Amino acid sequence: MSGNGGDNAHNNAFGGGGRGPTGGVNGTSGKGGPTGNGPGGRLPSGGINGSGNGANVGHGGSMTVDLGNGITATFDGVHALEPGKDSGVPWGGNNGNGGNNNGGGNASSGTGTAPTPGPSPLQISQQALNLAVDNFNKAQAEVTKNQKRLNEATVALQRAEKELDLFYELEIFDPTDPVWYRTQENQKKRDVERKKSDKSAAQNALNTANQILNRDAEKKKQAEEEQSRVVDSVKLVSDFYGDVTEKLGAKNASLAKELAESAKGKKLRNVNEALAAFEKHKSAINSKFSVQDREAIAKAIESVNKDALAKNLQKFSKAFGITSQVIDYSQLANAIAKGIRTGEWKDAMLKIESMAVGKAASMAVAFTFSFLTVTPLGIAVFALLMTVTGALINERMMEKMNKQLFNI
Repeated sequence: MSGNGGDNAHNNAFGGGGRGPTGGVNGTSGKGGPTGNGPGGRLPSGGINGSGNGANVGHGGSMTVDLGNGITATFDGVHALEPGKDSGVPWGGNNGNGGNNNGGGNASSGTGTAPTPGPSPLQISQQALNLAVDNFNKAQAEVTKNQKRLNEATVALQRAEKELDLFYELEIFDPTDPVWYRTQENQKKRDVERKKSDKSAAQNALNTANQILNRDAEKKKQAEEEQSRVVDSVKLVSDFYGDVTEKLGAKNASLAKELAESAKGKKLRNVNEALAAFEKHKSAINSKFSVQDREAIAKAIESVNKDALAKNLQKFSKAFGITSQVIDYSQLANAIAKGIRTGEWKDAMLKIESMAVGKAASMAVAFTFSFLTVTPLGIAVFALLMTVTGALINERMMEKMNKQLFNI
């Protein structure tokens, strides 16, 4: 920890007046801490020189530093982290630049780390498959173990039964000592009963293990099928971007990818807000298309293969990690066709909103990409559907699409 011109991060980490020197101590710059409102620093200002390769410091406890020439200083609330070697002062960095003694001043804000993105649907399906395979293998091992146990119990029972039969066959009954005979007979009978009980327990354990194996085999099969579906879905997305690149250029493919990324984990905007944003540029957008263009696009939307649309929507939804539901694709197609013909998109936006499970923004992207995969992919239909979808997600995306697709 060090300061540059009196960086007060260390002093202010306690919510009150700083208790250590405010000048830089063997460092170049300190990270910020929370603001303190206490009195000024209690030690003199100015940088304290020390050797490089020292350690950083963190909060908690106290630390006494030998400053040389018989002078020491104790700093409350800090401790050395990874002490360096050959350091005159146990602080990392080089010479401080001096500062003031305003220990109660505001600290500069600390730096943050962006949250790590969650696993992709493909990673999730692979993790699920790995778990299913692991459980299946364990179940197989359990069946093998219990089968061996049953085999051993069966052999032990057969041996005990033979010993009892042999006992009777030898006819060793001694009338002069009937107690011994009965004792031997009862021991062998009890041994047979114990072996029967062991075999029964082993059989029950094997039955249970087989039930678990059958269950885990089914789960493994389902996990394999799910991963296959996810892989197929991810391939559809990749193929879609490739098709856009081939027909409309890499910039538009990149725009489609950005739209999909911007929707992840977000909810759809309020339809009225989306419409208000769209209305700002509606006239300019409408002027880009003739009546004939609009009619041709609308008819293409109305005549899409609904089965292919449904399959592609399921795949795009799976690739985006969202839940799809059974919907009336004719109603959705008609609402979109109406928007294309008239330039009025409220019905289409409301329809998309009502069909999106949990109002997931990624569902709007899935709808759009699905329509684009089953209609002749031209720049006109691409531009219209992408812009409307962008309006439903956020205004920044819509503005970017207007600029790139319509030059407005």
